[in-house]
Amino acid sequence: MVGAMTLELWLVRHGETDWTTARRFCGWSDPPLNDRGRAQARALRRELEGVEFDSVVSSSSVRALETA
Repeated sequence: MVGAMTLELWLVRHGETDWTTARRFCGWSDPPLNDRGRAQARALRRELEGVEFDSVVSSSSVRALETA
């Protein structure tokens, strides 16, 4: 195969919100991360330290941006 490319895609879900712990659907609502969700995002950051990405794409929701 000439000119074949490999794409590596990493998917990460946002951290926990008070709505997710209450098993509520966030949908278009925009609840922020709770303390545990922020801790999850910090833990992810430590796991990914040193990994280089060409780009990061996120929704504009507060919970997704806080996680990213």
